[in-house]
Amino acid sequence: MTNMLQDGVTFLGGQLKDHCGLSIMYYRGQASVSVTATASMHRYEILDTDGIVTVVTSRDYVVHAADLVIAGSTVTPRAGDTIKETIGSTVHTFEVMPLGAEAAYEPVDPDSVLLTVHTKKIN
Repeated sequence: MTNMLQDGVTFLGGQLKDHCGLSIMYYRGQASVSVTATASMHRYEILDTDGIVTVVTSRDYVVHAADLVIAGSTVTPRAGDTIKETIGSTVHTFEVMPLGAEAAYEPVDPDSVLLTVHTKKIN
């Protein structure tokens, strides 16, 4: 049974897809899936175990968790997966990465309907 928050997140996620979405290819090894995502840039301050702060700029993608179906199975993002996005006429590749000790993705909402996937540009 859904609740009002889940319904709201689902509605807003659909609006993002319909009005702000872009088509990306999400890869795990050679397998892939086409996904509509919303991209943004974020700066994060990562504190390592020695107390040193590193500033990381990540291209983040908000995706519907249910859309990440590869080889018939729903997957969660993991470090080393890649995303290909065409910007202008050039295909750029981004690698899914964790932020310090944190995961390579984080839920946008309490029920993980939407996920923010952290990446770094590799070409």
